[in-house]
Amino acid sequence: MLQQLTLRWQGSNPTQIHPEIALWLYVGDLAAPRAKVQFQDLLNWGGVRPLNLRRTANEVVRLVLMDPSAAWPPGLGIEVFLSM
Repeated sequence: MLQQLTLRWQGSNPTQIHPEIALWLYVGDLAAPRAKVQFQDLLNWGGVRPLNLRRTANEVVRLVLMDPSAAWPPGLGIEVFLSM
């Protein structure tokens, strides 16, 4: 069971992130994301988003950074953790 997604900003926390920037989380089926998390929401929630996603031992987990407007702030680094 994937229970939590945690995002840590490297350096100082940004005050605002473009609203289209998101993390899409795929579990097993790589054609349809099981969770879509907006970065601005993560910023507002202190970098933590609860999850409740079942995963079997052999299922692939993929995180994709979606930035359709190419608006990622220059020099901003992140670390993403999934808790089971």
